[in-house]
Amino acid sequence: MKKHPSLPTFFGWKTLVSAWAIFGSYMACQDYVVAINQGQPALWSRVLPEELLYAACWALLTPLIFFLTGRFPIGRGRLVRRAGLHFVLSACVSLVQRTLYGMTFDLYRVLFLGGTFSWERFSANLLSFVDYGMLLYWLLLLIGHAVESARTLREKELRASQLETQLSRAQLQALKMQLHPHFLFNTLNAISVLIKKDPDAARATVARLSDLLRIALEGGTSHEVTLASEMRFLTRYLEIEKTRFGDRLSASFDVAPQIRGAYIPGMILQPLVENAIKHGVAKRRGSSSIVVAARKEHDILCLSVWNEGPRMASPKGNTVTEGVGLANTRSRLRQLYGDSANLSVRNRDRGGVIAEITLPFTTNGTREDEASDG
Repeated sequence: MKKHPSLPTFFGWKTLVSAWAIFGSYMACQDYVVAINQGQPALWSRVLPEELLYAACWALLTPLIFFLTGRFPIGRGRLVRRAGLHFVLSACVSLVQRTLYGMTFDLYRVLFLGGTFSWERFSANLLSFVDYGMLLYWLLLLIGHAVESARTLREKELRASQLETQLSRAQLQALKMQLHPHFLFNTLNAISVLIKKDPDAARATVARLSDLLRIALEGGTSHEVTLASEMRFLTRYLEIEKTRFGDRLSASFDVAPQIRGAYIPGMILQPLVENAIKHGVAKRRGSSSIVVAARKEHDILCLSVWNEGPRMASPKGNTVTEGVGLANTRSRLRQLYGDSANLSVRNRDRGGVIAEITLPFTTNGTREDEASDG
C-alpha cells in the first residue's frame, strides 16, 4: 500500500515554519505600506503579530493539505472528480483556517489589547477572505503534487539503477559459474587418464586440484582479486597441467613486483592459459613455453599470455574462433569495465600466438586481498 505524505510534511517543520514566517513578514510589510499610502496609522506592533498569526494558522494546516494531496492525487482518468473534491476541500480548509485565526486573534485582542469579544464580528470575519484561503490551498496543492512527482521520479530512477546493478552482478556471477565447470571438467578428464597410467600422479593431481578449488572459492562473490592472487591461482593450475604434459610444458611469469597489488577480475587469465596449452603445447612436439606477463602503461594494465605453438590459420592473422573461455572472458570484461577494457588474440611476429587484455589500472578493488604470490 502506498504511503502518503503526512507529518512532518514533505519538507520538515523547520522549512515549513521558516516559509510561513517569511510569508507572514511579507504580508505585514504589505499592510504597513498600504496603510501609509492611505494615510492611516500603521503600527508594527499591530500588523506584524496579526499577519504572523494568520501565517501560523496556515502552517498548522499545511501538513493536512499535503496529506490530502497524496491521498487524493489529481491524475489522468480522475481529473474532474478529484478537482471537484479538492474544490470542496479547499473551501472547508479555508473556513477552518478562518475559524482558527478568528478565535485566536480575538483571544489575543481580549487578553493583550483590552478589546471585547463579539460573535457578530466573529461571524462576519469568518466568511471574509475565504476565496483567498482557497487560493492558498490550491497553491499548496500544486506544490505538493510537484514535490511528490519529483520524489516518485527519484525513487523510480533509484529502483532502475538498483535493478541494473543487480542484473549486472547476476550476469557476472553466471559467467563466473560457467567458467568454473569449464576448467574443472577438463582437469577431471586429465585425472581420469592418469588413474590407469600413473596412480601416484593422479593422486598428486587430485591434491593440487583441491588446493586450486580452495583458492578459487576464497574469492567468494567478489569479481576482483589482486594480480598476485591470480598468479598464485595460475601457478597451481599450471602444476596440474604439467602432470599431463611433463617436460613438454614450461611456464614463467614476467610481472614486476610493484604492480602485483593491482586488481583484476578473478580467473581472467586462466582461460587464456588454457587456450595457450590447448592450441600451443598440445599441438606441438617437444617442449613448449608459456609466458604470463603484465605491465603498466600510464593508467592501463596490460596482461598477456603467449605460447610458442602454431600460428592461427586466419586470412587476417588476428582473429580466432572463440570458445567458452574466450567468450566468457570478453563478456566479463565488458560487464565490469565497458569500453575501457579489451581482449585481443593475434599471431606473434616471432612465432606463436599472444592473447592480450588491457584494462584500467587500479589498486582499489571490491575487496581486500593479500598482495602475495604465495
